[in-house]
Amino acid sequence: RIAWGKFMNSGQGCVAPDYILCDPSIQNQVVEKLTKSLK
Repeated sequence: RIAWGKFMNSGQGCVAPDYILCDPSIQNQVVEKLTKSLK
């Protein structure tokens, strides 16, 4: 959902997220899952 929100309408929507806040302990997991969903 995060990737969809950013790239829907090329990120031009006023609700498109610019960054993600997450606990450092899960940062690598978040990055891996976002990378996988964008591929």
